[in-house]
Amino acid sequence: MPSKKGGKKAQKKKGGVANAAVILNRLWKTYERNCLTHGSAPSPTIKRDILESVENSSILSKFALSPIAVESAKDLVIATEPLLTAIRQERYAYIRTLHIWDVPMKHEDAASLANLIEKGVYPIRVLELMDCLLQPSAIQRLSLFGDEGCQYLCEGLLCNVTITSLSLCFCDLGVMSGSYLGSVLTHTAVSELFVDGNNLGCDGTIELIKGVADFSEQEMFEKERERLRKEKEDLEMAAAREAGSNQLGGYGTSGERSPSRASAKGKKKKKKGKKKKKGPPPPPPVGPWVKKLHLADNGIDIYSNGEFNSLICMRLIRKLLSNSECFEELDIEDNLIGELGGRELLEGLMDRKDVDLPAVKIRTTHRLMSDTFNDILKLGSGLKKKKKKGKKKKK
Repeated sequence: MPSKKGGKKAQKKKGGVANAAVILNRLWKTYERNCLTHGSAPSPTIKRDILESVENSSILSKFALSPIAVESAKDLVIATEPLLTAIRQERYAYIRTLHIWDVPMKHEDAASLANLIEKGVYPIRVLELMDCLLQPSAIQRLSLFGDEGCQYLCEGLLCNVTITSLSLCFCDLGVMSGSYLGSVLTHTAVSELFVDGNNLGCDGTIELIKGVADFSEQEMFEKERERLRKEKEDLEMAAAREAGSNQLGGYGTSGERSPSRASAKGKKKKKKGKKKKKGPPPPPPVGPWVKKLHLADNGIDIYSNGEFNSLICMRLIRKLLSNSECFEELDIEDNLIGELGGRELLEGLMDRKDVDLPAVKIRTTHRLMSDTFNDILKLGSGLKKKKKKGKKKKK
């Protein structure tokens, strides 16, 4: 049926962007011109992806900038600025993903990329910068968005049911961000949170984990009550069975079927059925719980402004350790929690062991009494250190 096939193809073309080939050819010419002006080489991967999209009459949304082999000092190298400038000049609003691999970036390049992201016209969803030799000042230009940016991000995540992991390391988050992120942990599917290198402090951390800690305690209480109820029911059923067997002790057992016949009959009833096709996995659960929580270098210390804030903060962490079954990782390194805070961590791990909850990978500061520190290491399985670590902006 040629007419039907033609109709399907026509419908697919209507769903794409009109004049995609023209738009991409114009973008490529502008990129080449910018490379000549900048004194750099055009990227072969960009050229390949654009040509493939032109042949398929489809728009290109994923850009990957990678280096080329350089044999002498006179050879041209790949640069990021020509591509970013071409995207702005052509108003190319179809970019969704940008990968930059092994291409050195100066502070000006990072600033240009940050300006591109800040504009709502270019909806970049995925940005990957690998081995770009970025300096701390350039990283700050890209990542420091503070409490205001965190508020907007968390407001956008409130209806999220798919994202399960959120990393906001070294983003200059303050105390206010704790309440914003706490609402995300409580009302969305996010269960892994990495906020190393910020300034949450004791107050921000309290707001962050208060909801999940209280929920874990309530959940543990409900489980214990359900366990006691089942135990009571089992005891009552056992007593009833024992009383019934005593009453029927004098009767014969002619009505009982032999186990061999019963099992044979049961085997005959079983039929080989077709294997069911596995459907798509269910969406992640939404609720106030956390699996991984990384709070390294966040100003959680005994010298905070509030007199008892550090103790309240560590007791909430202990509550989370004692009751949360799904809790897997805790990183609280580079925080001066003091000996009292270390004892709270240790007590939480001991409570967890007493109720047979799974082990937690934990990393804490070494500035504790040797006995406390060693006991924490014994009860909490080791959490491997990251190879690279960013730096916070000095005040």
